[in-house]
Amino acid sequence: MKITEIIENNFFLLRDTIYDLGIRLTEVSVNIYPNNHKNFLSGKFSEHRITPRDKVLIVEYLKSQVGEAVFNQSYTKELERYK
Repeated sequence: MKITEIIENNFFLLRDTIYDLGIRLTEVSVNIYPNNHKNFLSGKFSEHRITPRDKVLIVEYLKSQVGEAVFNQSYTKELERYK
């Protein structure tokens, strides 16, 4: 799946994909933004302040952890559930 498609979709699809993969937001936050608080991304998700840059960083981190195929499968499942 192309990153532009992920950026254009709602942020909660990405959040639900993270949860489906069994990864915690704090783990993602610490690895992407090590100088910020460990709940930095959790706050951004709850306040609807996720930027396209955040989405790109999250997707790249998830792909490096679980693999591109696994990420695409999980994200596609969430996208189908949403539609």
